[in-house]
Amino acid sequence: MGILFCFVAAVAFCGLGLGGLLAPAPLATAFGIPTEDAGGLRFVCATAARDLAFGIAIALLAGMGERRALIVLMLAGLVIPLSDLRLVRAHRGKTRAQVVHALGALAMLATAAVLRYESGS
Repeated sequence: MGILFCFVAAVAFCGLGLGGLLAPAPLATAFGIPTEDAGGLRFVCATAARDLAFGIAIALLAGMGERRALIVLMLAGLVIPLSDLRLVRAHRGKTRAQVVHALGALAMLATAAVLRYESGS
């Protein structure tokens, strides 16, 4: 089940990454930051590249069945949704976007917990 959760996370991160690289303005709005200037759009492109790379890493490790590495990656990766949440809050972004980032962090933590449970270590 944990590997399946990882593949779902990989698809989500890759989708966000590709979406942000191909259409940064709509993703910036969904992300919860203002898009009035080019700086906001460049930031979204940077986070999109980050998300795409993270999604690929998850997919590769899940495909190899590397549960322990996935646990570490998921726990270290908590920095992503938590820092995104902090950024959105600082820009007084939409409450919906804040909830999405918080739920993302919880999903990653839950995935790490399931993987740890399944690995028996």
